[in-house]
Amino acid sequence: MFFADAIGHGVPGALATMLLASAVRIVAGSAHPPDRPDAWLAALHIQFCESLARQSTGSESLKLGADAALILIDKKSDTLSLASAKMPAFRVSGDEVAQISGDRVSLGYMAEAPQTQTIELALAKAGEKLVLCTDGIFDQPDAVRNFGYGKRRFSRLLADKNREILSAAELAEKIFAEVESYAGGTAPVDDRTVLVIQRKHLQKRKNRQKRKKPAKE
Repeated sequence: MFFADAIGHGVPGALATMLLASAVRIVAGSAHPPDRPDAWLAALHIQFCESLARQSTGSESLKLGADAALILIDKKSDTLSLASAKMPAFRVSGDEVAQISGDRVSLGYMAEAPQTQTIELALAKAGEKLVLCTDGIFDQPDAVRNFGYGKRRFSRLLADKNREILSAAELAEKIFAEVESYAGGTAPVDDRTVLVIQRKHLQKRKNRQKRKKPAKE
């Protein structure tokens, strides 16, 4: 799973998004695609920079980039492998929220690939979640002080114990509603996207197992 936010607005942002999407298709379609999230991001960075070089004219080089995260999910063991290029992630377990910052360098901009690391996460309990969002959520100002919503306020929102009983879709809707309320009618300053990954409830799995037909002798 690839989650990214191209930096910039208008034509530069649209161009970065197009080139990044092309990089994902090329790397995924290669003969030997990466098997680790950090290797994925490194390969995407190289492909993205090569595309930028082809778009550049004369001595002027394009300076475009994107914050991104690459997540591999092992459905059998309910573990996640995550690598991040300046894209924060939040692990939610009950009323505890842990922020995973990742590397401080975005994809693009520099010739060298960001030195990302793969982080292994286990969503051990039913209802545990991993939440990612674009910085349009954090940067959203209010109508009175013009203060951004911020990561601390976002963490407090996720830490509410009532959030644990929400489904992934319900939590995403709740986040948008809370940010809209905070904005107080102020227009968004950037794209706002939320991704919520949630461990399935164990009871549902047991029910599915019961519905399976017994093997014939």
